Amino acid sequence: MNRAVRTGRSFFLFMELLSKYSKILIPVLLGTGVFLFFFFLAPGLIWFQEQNYLFLYTKDFFLDHVMHPGGLASYAGAFLTQFYIFAWSGALIQAFLIVLLQQSVSRLMEKTGVNNSFQILSLIPALLLWRFSCDQNYINGAIIALLISLSGVLFMVERRNKKGYLLHTVILSIILYMIAGGSFLLYLAFILYFEFRNKGKNYKHKKSIILVTSALLLAACLPVTASVFSPYPLQQLFLGIDFYRYPNENFYLQYAAWFVIIGTVVLAARIPFNNNKNGLYRIVYIFLIVLIPFSGFLFLRKAVNPALEEALEYDHLAWDQQWDKIIRKAGKKPPSTSMSMTCLNLALVKSGKSGDLLFNYFQKGTEGLFPEFGGDFTSPLTTAEVFYHLGLINEAQHYVFEAMEAIPNHRKSARCLQRLAQTNLINEQYNVAQKYLGLLHKTLFYRHWSRKATYENHPEWNTLQEFRLPEDRIFSSTNMSTVLKDLTIHNQKNKTAFQYLMAYTLLNKDWEKAAEYFTLGQQHYSLIPWAYQQALAFEWFQKTGKINESPWDLDENIKKGLKDFMNTMLLTSEKQAHTVLEKLYRYTYWYYLYFIF
Repeated sequence: MNRAVRTGRSFFLFMELLSKYSKILIPVLLGTGVFLFFFFLAPGLIWFQEQNYLFLYTKDFFLDHVMHPGGLASYAGAFLTQFYIFAWSGALIQAFLIVLLQQSVSRLMEKTGVNNSFQILSLIPALLLWRFSCDQNYINGAIIALLISLSGVLFMVERRNKKGYLLHTVILSIILYMIAGGSFLLYLAFILYFEFRNKGKNYKHKKSIILVTSALLLAACLPVTASVFSPYPLQQLFLGIDFYRYPNENFYLQYAAWFVIIGTVVLAARIPFNNNKNGLYRIVYIFLIVLIPFSGFLFLRKAVNPALEEALEYDHLAWDQQWDKIIRKAGKKPPSTSMSMTCLNLALVKSGKSGDLLFNYFQKGTEGLFPEFGGDFTSPLTTAEVFYHLGLINEAQHYVFEAMEAIPNHRKSARCLQRLAQTNLINEQYNVAQKYLGLLHKTLFYRHWSRKATYENHPEWNTLQEFRLPEDRIFSSTNMSTVLKDLTIHNQKNKTAFQYLMAYTLLNKDWEKAAEYFTLGQQHYSLIPWAYQQALAFEWFQKTGKINESPWDLDENIKKGLKDFMNTMLLTSEKQAHTVLEKLYRYTYWYYLYFIF
């Protein structure tokens, strides 16, 4: 009994300490959680943001942002986005913004008299904005706009009883609308809330009537007036411009963030403060301190689309040409999307391992080599990487240009500009290349690269220039084999094209061409790669009915394996053969040929 009492007292003492230091612990734990989340679980989202929002240090870029309501918040968000080039700095900025929002809500709660114990409620809006940030199209300028509006509220609350309060409230409303856009409505809502909450003996009804009337007029008239002078729809002028990547998709959930922020402060202010901190008070506090983090965990557990995140991470590694890292990543968990598979196959080719390891991973036809152009602004970049390394420079340039033009909010991409500069330099279109290099020169992180963009510093450009075909080809899914064959014949040093030719042939199940195409690049190998041996052995068996008399130098295990595989196929039903052969030959060309459709 005494032990249980001591345990209970220790627990409540711990809760008292937690309550006492909550103002420090909450932002520290929140910031750490957000940073670790984005750095380890969602680095692809960080890179995606930087990749699709180019920040330029130019007057025109600045004016393009600030000439519409909310433009300064949008500009500030774009400025921070350039640092998302590194996963650690992007995660740090994301954590900093969300902690700032939590602290702003916490300070507003203090203004309503909420004590330290219930500051944990300030996590609710922060968790919601954390969830919004997991949407790859949600731009951090929206969070900055909220922070600016909340700062305006805190500024005016301090001056509520001072002379000129009404005039200053109106002036600040107009300024906030120009700086933060539609989130100035949040500012007006809080101004009215504090006005009616803090009624005292000297309360003046006339002042309140004027304030309410002014707030309603400002809320309605500022966006309507802005619609006369700007080309944006009225819905966007109420919500905010350039805070969501798709301009035609009004992100109405942003209203939810405003209501949650207001609701959290109002709810916290209505919780009665108990100096005695009795049992009920402690139970409520314990309930909140357990419920909010646990609910946040459930809320964020599936916030990131795993397939999208995987594809973005693979694409970033392919852009950085980290081939070994891609292969190690696939070894831990096989790719689940065609975009990821494309990056893996490119890594296998560039590291010279495609001939041996092609069927060590689940392949679904040729879409893991050349994904179809889906009309979006992400997958074409991955396909363009393949074309670039093959020496299909014009096709790579076409895909990259179309991807950049497809960015919904019409922003530019540093990655696309960099690749377009490279392809034009390789094609000896120097004037066009200089246009792209000139834009990159006006950035922070690509300036140095643009100055060093010469053949001397990039010897691979000379190689790719030699790989190019003498004339352009029309590309389609029906003639890729011909294009790859032409690339291989045009320059026998193009081992990348040869490996893709073999991979495309095998994945397309054109086994009867395996020997013909292998002769085009057999000089690259002293030993025939494992997957190629399987195809060559199978072709020989199908054409002659023999296994041992192949003209190729085949490993004895290949011969024995093919014999066992074919005997099983002949002597058992297809269903039984599938079950038996999957265990022994799952990672072979033969299994792919018969059982992968």
